[in-house]
Amino acid sequence: MRVALLLLPAVALVLHSSPALAATSAKVSAPTTYASATLLAPTGLTVTKNCTNLTVTLNWTATTSLYATGYVVVYTTNGTSQTPLAISGRTTTTATYPIVRGATYNLTFAATYRSWTSLSNPTAGPLLC
Repeated sequence: MRVALLLLPAVALVLHSSPALAATSAKVSAPTTYASATLLAPTGLTVTKNCTNLTVTLNWTATTSLYATGYVVVYTTNGTSQTPLAISGRTTTTATYPIVRGATYNLTFAATYRSWTSLSNPTAGPLLC
């Protein structure tokens, strides 16, 4: 019991003095800065289907977010999610894709930047040829 009592003040001293030692030996580094922004969705989406050529053409007004790097079309065919279609370039405002006769398409269109996607994205559908 006496040994334990003698060790407790030593442990308390070490625990108490650790933060002070760390504070006196800390290196000064540049301050961290943070910024936030909203990735704005494209607007004015129009979708034109061509059932003769089996294509769908999307036209839109580019996002006003200058850091956007492109767009993505997320769509379903007959209720099944498909691989998203990437469109590079913030100033791109049109794209044409093939479609399958008899399939029903629903689209969601978004601006992208790295792994971000815009919110409140325009949608289109159902489209059927």
